[in-house]
Amino acid sequence: MAGWRRWAGLALAWTLLLAPPVLAQRNLPAQPGEQRVALVIGNAAYERGPLRNPVNDARAISERLQALGFTVIRRENMKAKEVGSALREFRSLLNAGATALFFYSGHGLQVRGVNYLPTVDADIDAEEDVYLQSLDVSKVLELMDEAKTRVNLVFLDACRDNPFARKFRSASRGLARLDAPSGTLISFATRPGSVASDGEGRNGLYTEHLLKHMEQPGLPIEQVLKRVGAAVKLASRGRQEPWTEGLIEGEFYFRAGTAPAASATAPAVDSSAVELSFWDSIKTSTNPNDFKAYLDQYPDGRFAALARNRLAPPAASAAPAVTTQIAAAVPSSSGLPRRTLKVQSTWPSSLTFQDHLRFVAQEIEKATGGEVKLEVFAINQYVPGAFEVFDATAKGVLDGFHAWPGYWSGKNKAAVLFGGAPGGPFGLQDTDLFSWLWDAGGQELWQELYQQQIKAPLVPLPAHPMKGVTFGWFKRPINNLADFKRMKCHQTGTTAEVFQRMGMKPVQMPGGEIIPAAQRGVIDCVTWAGGVEDLRLGLHSLWKYHYQPGIDSNSWMGEFTLSANIWNALGPAHQRTVRAVLRDAYGTWGRKFQQAQAEAMREMEEKHGVLMLWTPPSILIGAMQAWDAIASEESARNPFFARVYEVQREFARKHVASRTLTGAATYLARYYWRKKE
Repeated sequence: MAGWRRWAGLALAWTLLLAPPVLAQRNLPAQPGEQRVALVIGNAAYERGPLRNPVNDARAISERLQALGFTVIRRENMKAKEVGSALREFRSLLNAGATALFFYSGHGLQVRGVNYLPTVDADIDAEEDVYLQSLDVSKVLELMDEAKTRVNLVFLDACRDNPFARKFRSASRGLARLDAPSGTLISFATRPGSVASDGEGRNGLYTEHLLKHMEQPGLPIEQVLKRVGAAVKLASRGRQEPWTEGLIEGEFYFRAGTAPAASATAPAVDSSAVELSFWDSIKTSTNPNDFKAYLDQYPDGRFAALARNRLAPPAASAAPAVTTQIAAAVPSSSGLPRRTLKVQSTWPSSLTFQDHLRFVAQEIEKATGGEVKLEVFAINQYVPGAFEVFDATAKGVLDGFHAWPGYWSGKNKAAVLFGGAPGGPFGLQDTDLFSWLWDAGGQELWQELYQQQIKAPLVPLPAHPMKGVTFGWFKRPINNLADFKRMKCHQTGTTAEVFQRMGMKPVQMPGGEIIPAAQRGVIDCVTWAGGVEDLRLGLHSLWKYHYQPGIDSNSWMGEFTLSANIWNALGPAHQRTVRAVLRDAYGTWGRKFQQAQAEAMREMEEKHGVLMLWTPPSILIGAMQAWDAIASEESARNPFFARVYEVQREFARKHVASRTLTGAATYLARYYWRKKE
């Protein structure tokens, strides 16, 4: 995000958000009849990497919450053996309709996108140590969900740089974004993947400002978090930026009453401090617009000469290499600015999907003569987690991402319709979906979803197909729907909802945990990607019953999405080039992928003894009936979903229905190569 956007409002934030209230703060209790329960943990006395303030944070937050009507369970310097008792006590006090709050201060780390809070006696040298010596944040969310609480609030001052995340490769810096359940607000002390300050006083920087603003009467929780965020960002000069996920229905106030107005006698803003904060936030930037914004606001400022030097064209003798966005100030041979775009995928670097992104990057650079380059990152390499890339690109942290649209169905379920919903939908194949997106108005609807429905300034483009998503790997044979219902299966997204509607319990976990979970008997079956990706993951070593087709296999489609600002800045010529590269890559890379899929399937069958079986028709029909019911319900409550779904139905009526009469390819393939039912 440009420096002027980050800092233009700091003077106003200092005056309005941080000024003391005019009204006296009264010690009001919780609203009548409202049950408030909090679990507060402060871990400081670590054997590795002790901290100064977390216990102080826990005590101060506990006292403040008790004054605000909460029943508080407090744990200080919690050890591994105490985790279970703390969670049990917390759960025992939660009733349906209550307000549940979890606050944690101490070290935190993420492993494969899952957040863990180490106990003070943790001795972590390998990934396996984390699970037994830490509190899994998702377990806290599960307790809240089980209790059917009305409002869930989670505060994680747990992003301090710590010794555990450096011990093994699968641990990442900071915390990962959490997919907040309905009715839940999650507040991070800093953005996912970043580090928070332990504070110079008695409390961590985030906790210090949380304590200050949660006291203010008549202030909704969302406003509390906005004020905390502005205060922390200002105090840290932009180095720490709190992050919030989720939403709640209705209003929640820590303290009821009338919201305070800004004081007419608020202290004067230190303009020199604001200018210094602005300069500190951009001085290492490679974006010339940041320095232009500084000069617009401070034409005679202390750093004006330096800013003008950064904008001056480089001396001819210097001939610097053009590798970053500062090169946007240097015209290319076409007259368009040179750009290097940071694009992160949702895939590990070893997957073939990451190969597609690399291929696209190479082709764009060649086609533009080096005027547009992509700096490509795999999952966790720039921002943490698979699902961070959407918001990171919308906020300008990334320039683009490479993913699957169905990942964003939690933001709006219509997203899955652009990536291949169960059954197509309506029998659409990937070539049909590709045609609909590029040539029949689908891409415009997709852009409307992101920009108008989700309110994210993004431009999505169709990217990579994936043929051959199988139904899955099974511990034992399945002959009918009754066999299927008795099994626990790894599945995600909309298909997990379909499976649940069919009577089985889907289990969601990161890909790296699938094989250990299967070996422990946690799951009986798994759906991954099929073919070469399954072989690379090692699923053939678990079970030998491999069923296909799956309900997702018809029309799976990936996306290459850029920030709208970046897309517009590319200009029409480079926009046409990007579209042309993606269209070509669909065929060029798609053919290579399909060949790799076929070779992997043959290797699994011939070398590893995998039984390739047809999915029983009763299960496929049951799955499609479940999806039809889900789609009907979503259409009734989501007008945009209904509109896209009907547009796809009409497209399929023209392009798919005729294949019931002319589908010779499928008929002949099954005649010659049909596997055992």
